[in-house]
Amino acid sequence: MSYTQNISTELALRAFNADCEFSSALSELQSHSHGITCVPSLLASANKHGFSWILRPSRPPIEQPWEVVLRHIGGAEEAAYGDNCGDLLNHLLGFPLLAATETQSSKHSEEGPEPSKQPELKPKDDSAKPAAKPDPEKQTTTVQGAAPAGLGTEGLSPDRPTALLSEQQRLAAIEMVKMLNPNARKAFTSHFRSAFKVPGSEKSLIPLINELQHLQFIDRFTVESSGGVAE
Repeated sequence: MSYTQNISTELALRAFNADCEFSSALSELQSHSHGITCVPSLLASANKHGFSWILRPSRPPIEQPWEVVLRHIGGAEEAAYGDNCGDLLNHLLGFPLLAATETQSSKHSEEGPEPSKQPELKPKDDSAKPAAKPDPEKQTTTVQGAAPAGLGTEGLSPDRPTALLSEQQRLAAIEMVKMLNPNARKAFTSHFRSAFKVPGSEKSLIPLINELQHLQFIDRFTVESSGGVAE
């Protein structure tokens, strides 16, 4: 005689197995990543071990500005909240000091970008040149609806897509772009230029990321490029 397994027991078993797969994959990732010295290499290794991630603004009642969700192909996931997406993701992967070390090294380097990175996304020296301000004449041609409406970004109204970002929000948006892998970053550059009518004479997109609609666009792109579904 056969008996039907209790559904709650079955779900609990699936969750347990997914959690075991997550832990096993994370352990294997860490054991094979001791020689890694830069964030892009760590993220590439994480992808090979079945991990993906989502970076998005937090929602109430969470008071922190950003949420980072680390997912595993087996079904389990972990989330962290704070004001720096890169640091949060590195903490979830078990390498909290890697991003800080890479940042300090880049400050003392005068060399150009690595071949795998897109030159158009290299940040310019903002102390020498102020961030570009929106051109009122170009605002009428900006593509609306390129990003989901209603993002709960603190201090900005979803009804004002051209509202300027605070410096912290602008840096967070840029960090989200930098976390993309080379192929995704190349696709982002093309879509951003098309969506916001950026002329070819603009060699870098970094100074142009300064409005709420840009942050919304980046948020949606990072979610969809990591396999998620943007709301």
